[in-house]
Amino acid sequence: MNIDYDPSFWLSRDSHYDVISSFALVKRLHLFLRTEKVSKKRLPSVHQFHCIYFCIKGSGSIEIDGVPFFVKAGEAIGVLPHHPHRRMPGKEEVHYLLLRFTPTDPELIADLFGHILTIPESAEPLLSKLMSCYQVVVENVSVEASNETSLYATLILNSLLNAPRSLNPKQSVLPERLNKALLLLTDPENINLPLHVIAKKLGITAGHLSDLIRDHLGYPPSRLKHSIHIRIAIHNLMHTDMSISEVAEKSGFKSVYAFSRFFKQDHGVSPREFRKLHAGDITNICPVCGGHKV
Repeated sequence: MNIDYDPSFWLSRDSHYDVISSFALVKRLHLFLRTEKVSKKRLPSVHQFHCIYFCIKGSGSIEIDGVPFFVKAGEAIGVLPHHPHRRMPGKEEVHYLLLRFTPTDPELIADLFGHILTIPESAEPLLSKLMSCYQVVVENVSVEASNETSLYATLILNSLLNAPRSLNPKQSVLPERLNKALLLLTDPENINLPLHVIAKKLGITAGHLSDLIRDHLGYPPSRLKHSIHIRIAIHNLMHTDMSISEVAEKSGFKSVYAFSRFFKQDHGVSPREFRKLHAGDITNICPVCGGHKV
């Protein structure tokens, strides 16, 4: 697979840009290049958007709902909203282009999820152009560049609709109540709600909800909530001027000490040091996903 891009450009920025457009299929788009080493302790990501990982270099494993999917260069895999997923550590360097987006009509692209997709050759130049357009958006935010980026993303998604695909025999489907629980848990407004309140909203007991999380995600509710809290903390550190204590409170931690300890375990640096590393990142970011509104 031959994708034209400058990895040094992508690796030098971890800002999240939100490209908003009216093109078919894509309403809002976030782009990321993921090449950094993955920790074995990395917690799964849980959020409210559709995702597609394009493997553009090397090969690796992506865990979705606790099930590993092996992908190699030239393949892609989709993740539905609220389904926990993470890149698994491996020996070789892997480059993923991650499209995180809100579709205009989820039913139109339903077939892109639950399969390993073979990226058509016709999509390779589109991926190169998408990455080039994204770089323009980052360096010089404009409506024209945003629309062009969304157009290429839409063309790529269209090209995938008829792409060869293979089923993972171990594919799992999360129960409807667990999906609804994840929807509630990933809403920042519910950050401080205890599990039994979330369970009550669903009409089930806290014990039942705990069992659903353990049985289908493979880890306890506390770990799931911790993952979500850390993600919201990262957004607040990078894109707000809140004090560290305010970030801790808004992210659902009981104390600054607990927040700092958990954060350093996850990222190897303190929240204050993390903020300094990202001091140049753009503000005015979407509070749910960290996307910059163009």
